[in-house]
Amino acid sequence: MKRFLVTIALCALMAIGATSCKKQSGEALPAATEKGVVRIEKFEGIEHFKNLSGDLLFSVSNGLRSNITITRGEIEINLGDKKIGSLQLTGEVTLPKRVVSSVRVPAALTLSSPIVAYGLITKVVRGEFDKINLTIDADAKIGAINKHVRRENISLQEALKAAGISTDGLKSLVKSK
Repeated sequence: MKRFLVTIALCALMAIGATSCKKQSGEALPAATEKGVVRIEKFEGIEHFKNLSGDLLFSVSNGLRSNITITRGEIEINLGDKKIGSLQLTGEVTLPKRVVSSVRVPAALTLSSPIVAYGLITKVVRGEFDKINLTIDADAKIGAINKHVRRENISLQEALKAAGISTDGLKSLVKSK
């Protein structure tokens, strides 16, 4: 469950970063220092994990000339048309300008029931991604500009692809914990 939390948070940061900056049009992301590019370089670990919340550590590159501060964020997890849970940012996250740096992302995962959690993990392990989708709703401050980001019905596969994670990679992350 811990790794699933990490994967969903990773997808959220990628989606928020991709929406905040210039579009990548499905191509491989350019070098981390390229102007206008925000991306997650790697997952570094989890600290203070308890009761489905904790601090997720990522190495993130921000090629913009401004800091990005994500002030509010929520990812709604849906199975078909039904909301089964959400991942919420529990504090602000700042991505420093023009550097690759370690970023702490405080987040909490809420699922509607333990049975839903088990069902979701089972679907991921079996590779049944077709009905799992995400809705991202966040507010960010890019320099002096406030930006609201909302993307609905993002397939889990699309979010994983944006984060550079294969579906087999997600399966192994979920199985390992």
